[in-house]
Amino acid sequence: MRMSVHQSRAFTPFGAVFIIAGTAVGAAMLGLPLAAAAFTTTMTTTLLFIAWAYSLVAGFIILKLCRHYQRHDLPQMAADVLGGWAKWAMQLSFTLLCSCLLATYSAAGGELFVSLSKSLGFHVPHQAMVGIFGGVLGVLIYKNLQASDHLNRLLFMAKILCLCGMAWLLYDVMGPRLFSLTILENTGHIRNPIGTLSTTFLSFMVFLASFGYHVVLPSICQHTPDKGLGKVLVISTLIPLGMYIFWDIMVKNAVFQDAGSYGLIMDAPQQLSALLMSLGAHHPFLWVLAQWFSLFAVTTSFIGVGVALYDGMKQLCLQIRWSFVFPHQQGHSGILPFALTFAVPLLIAIFVPQLFVKGLAGAGIASTIYAMIIPGLMGCKVLETGVWKTISLLSALGGCSIIAASLLG
Repeated sequence: MRMSVHQSRAFTPFGAVFIIAGTAVGAAMLGLPLAAAAFTTTMTTTLLFIAWAYSLVAGFIILKLCRHYQRHDLPQMAADVLGGWAKWAMQLSFTLLCSCLLATYSAAGGELFVSLSKSLGFHVPHQAMVGIFGGVLGVLIYKNLQASDHLNRLLFMAKILCLCGMAWLLYDVMGPRLFSLTILENTGHIRNPIGTLSTTFLSFMVFLASFGYHVVLPSICQHTPDKGLGKVLVISTLIPLGMYIFWDIMVKNAVFQDAGSYGLIMDAPQQLSALLMSLGAHHPFLWVLAQWFSLFAVTTSFIGVGVALYDGMKQLCLQIRWSFVFPHQQGHSGILPFALTFAVPLLIAIFVPQLFVKGLAGAGIASTIYAMIIPGLMGCKVLETGVWKTISLLSALGGCSIIAASLLG
């Protein structure tokens, strides 16, 4: 039986931690070493802490807005507070953010399935694997939200185990050098991963995209009991922060020993596979673990973002009042929100090459508009506490400054 999101609270606080953390720890995490290859470990860690703190503040603002209005439709709340322009700016940035992420995750998932199929002795075209990966997960989200939650928890734990296994194998080969904080002398000669634009700010966009869990917060508020949501947010964001720092140090020391190795990976048509092959060259079983870790990471992120965008598309269709989409007033959804959620990202993933880092940078810009600028402006007007009004204003101004510096740098 199809479950309505209005029938029950589908997530426990424990499950919400896995949804938020699982959404963050995905393809964006895999792309961090690529985006941060030109930085020292100290600079990367500092930027990650800044991105985490900024994202956490923005997350608390969104939670406070949802509680203030007792609603979970951020675009409509933006319209009530700031006017119609804010609603459509919020809706557009939300759709672009989720679509960029889903396209990136679909492309990465299809790429990983192609590599796994080759290891099993048969070949399936990349485009077909992208369609299979995104289509199967999309149908699962459409048919059974609770099953998606349970699958997400299981894969998140499997992801942690794979990461620990990879670290153990690499440490067995490289010893203490694996986690050395020594600055590589040739790091500064590595090419800018985002082309001619500012390395620091564009890479920071990727870091913000790595904490792009804000899209699931309205759904979390809708499907999770209110008690303890603040603690859930802090705990669930500290998990990816620790994993990001750990992953960045490990990959940089294991793979990026010179500018040539970085160039080979970035010039490859399938960047993620090239990164994993370079990582797996240290041990025969390491490549297998890296493949499965990446697949689990991409899948959990796809589920989290897919749930958020699907809920958003259902809200949009309800507002437009397409009765054939919603044959019942209880919120049972038709096929159009499903198509709007998953069809466009899958088409982008199938036809756009070398999407990985470019997609994450684009998602970071959309995330800044959706999660920081517009909610910050809303908080300035409606939040009662003077401290949070000031924090909301700083969040909005900071987001505008980051985007301006990224585009003009």
